[in-house]
Order: sequence, then C-alpha cells, then structure tokens
Amino acid sequence: MNRTIEAHAKMRQRNQLTVPQEAVEALRLKEGDRIVFDIDPQGRQATMRAVQESYSGLLNGVYGTPEQVASYIRGERAGWE
Repeated sequence: MNRTIEAHAKMRQRNQLTVPQEAVEALRLKEGDRIVFDIDPQGRQATMRAVQESYSGLLNGVYGTPEQVASYIRGERAGWE
C-alpha cells in the first residue's frame, strides 16, 4: 500500500462500529480477528491496528515443505555419527 487510507464509520447503538471495507482489505481482516485502538492522550485521535493472536503456522513454508525439513534434519543427524 503506497497511500494513506481514510475510511469513515458511524457509531451505532451499544457502541457498535462497522469496519469500512477499505480498512478490512488494507488490514487483511477476517471474521474473528481482533483489533486494537491506540488513542492519543487527549482522546481526539485513534489508530486502529490488527492484532496477531497466534504465531502458529506463521512461518509455514519458509524453510521448505515438511518433507524437505525432515530430510535436512536426517542429513544433519547422520553427520553427528
């Protein structure tokens, strides 16, 4: 993303907001994701950001397929003998 996105939402009953589609797409949000509002000390400006709940699976594929990783480990262990 090379530009700042300004999206508008309206406060509804029971403090509910609908996150604008532009923000959903920019933050890659999906149902169940959590977001945090960082609010300035004067309470006049807030920044919304997505929160990474779990790091499980985040590096899947970085070091190859599970089979490639297992093969590499077997090769390393064989070198210990």
